[in-house]
Amino acid sequence: MGNLTMLGGSAPSPTVRAAMEEAGRYYVDMDQLLESSGRVVADLLGCEAALVTPGCAAALLLGTAACVAGDDPQRMERLPDTTGMKGELVIQAPQRYKYERVVRMTGVRLVAAGSEMECTRADLEAVLTADTAALLYPILGDAPDGFLSLAEVLEIAHAAGVPVIADAAYQVSPLELFRRTATCGADLVGFGAKYFGAPNSSGLLCGRRDLVEAARAHTFAAFERRELPGYGRPLKIDRQEVVGVVTALREWMNPASQGERDEAASRRGRALRELLRHLPG
Repeated sequence: MGNLTMLGGSAPSPTVRAAMEEAGRYYVDMDQLLESSGRVVADLLGCEAALVTPGCAAALLLGTAACVAGDDPQRMERLPDTTGMKGELVIQAPQRYKYERVVRMTGVRLVAAGSEMECTRADLEAVLTADTAALLYPILGDAPDGFLSLAEVLEIAHAAGVPVIADAAYQVSPLELFRRTATCGADLVGFGAKYFGAPNSSGLLCGRRDLVEAARAHTFAAFERRELPGYGRPLKIDRQEVVGVVTALREWMNPASQGERDEAASRRGRALRELLRHLPG
């Protein structure tokens, strides 16, 4: 079935496991580790900034909190009460999905543009107001059917001064797709790190430097180290996991590793074919 959360995520490689074991021998300032590891990730993916998070869902939540409250301590402390702040998050109605609950946990009110079957340019423009904190765009891998493409959404949202958060959880292969998605023009992009061989409980938030830095201000590390009342205090990630994400990403971005993954997939395909080809139907 692949690297699914419900199955325990991925099977980290020996290299990743060794790096995590070594990281466990030392203690670090977690705020500094998140900042420095983010620089490495951003360099590998070619994006402006990045943050290692405890899963893609956490990346979406922290990104939404950054869009609503920024790194203003007074606003941060008030969440999930968004009174006096931009408290709406827009999604195209045909794209509604169960993970929208994650962003609603920040206190935003979800506004669906269009109908369940269709969202047009006019539908989207009509719901973008002064109260819109961000627009959520789930990248599900399929061509748009009844809703606007990411390129169209970026044009419309940015014209209205609204940042776009893209949920690209598993868009990590092939490597060209991974890099292209990380730099797609969305203000924030979330990935699940388990899809490239990191621990099940890890993810990435990539995008605009100011918003990624605001999201880092909402982390558990900034809560403890900088006394910032961020909304993400429960979303803790361990130092071993952070190192595991960076190591797994380096390994994943190696073209030689891509060839090995393709060959492994081909072997699995041949094995399944042999198991199934004698069955009727």
